[in-house]
Amino acid sequence: MSGQWKCLVVVGMAAIIVVPFLTLHAAIEHLVYAESIALPPRDPGILVLGLFSLVALVPLALVGRALPLMARSARFVSHLTAKAERRCVQGFDVLVLPCDDLLIFTAGVHRPRTFISEGAIAVLNSQEIAAALLHEKAHVAAHDTRWRTALTALAHAYAFVPGVRHAIDALQTEAEIRADTRAVASGASRLALFDALVAVGTQGNAERLAVVRFSDGGLESRLRHIAGSESQASAAAPWALGWSVGIIASLPVAAHALLTYEVICHSAMG
Repeated sequence: MSGQWKCLVVVGMAAIIVVPFLTLHAAIEHLVYAESIALPPRDPGILVLGLFSLVALVPLALVGRALPLMARSARFVSHLTAKAERRCVQGFDVLVLPCDDLLIFTAGVHRPRTFISEGAIAVLNSQEIAAALLHEKAHVAAHDTRWRTALTALAHAYAFVPGVRHAIDALQTEAEIRADTRAVASGASRLALFDALVAVGTQGNAERLAVVRFSDGGLESRLRHIAGSESQASAAAPWALGWSVGIIASLPVAAHALLTYEVICHSAMG
């Protein structure tokens, strides 16, 4: 992901935790003030602040759905690491899985490791394997497993907003295209990378946190980019995510502005 979208992801993750507390703070302050001046229970300000507080709590509640997935993913990576054999393949230190599926991926948040299956080693030629592993090396250097975990959490938190899922997919495709570009810049053959992606791209497995597969992202867009028919990522700018984060992050501002307005109005009336 580019720097601006990484900043957006960081802000989005912070907003999930910080926004509810700041919004609730304004609501509690308003309730205390209302009690001190004996405002009616159905005062519009109290009702609006209650609505703001509920909306602010929705992302925090929804992101909780990602916690079981995170736990399963951690067990999944530990299981794979235990059964894999550490080996040097085409000059890369990788973990080789004893299975016939075509698997190439990087997993782990704190210490990401690249995995490749015996099936992939048997089917792909040496140039294709090297190209795929250079792609995964680019993911490790960019800490993409961490960013992918954050994106998955955001996808759960803002699932109620139309377009967010598409925005997350666009960011993932952008990250994959950037890894393809870095692989080619590091010496990977475009043809080998293209053929490896075609071979592995049809393989699929369950979505996991902290796992970045070689076949992730928009396959057609990646192939066009590798072939040179696109000079840059063609994925649509994921503005839906930006608008969602912006709206949620503005709730404490709106809540405190409403609180200030209510205080000024009632003070003037008093």
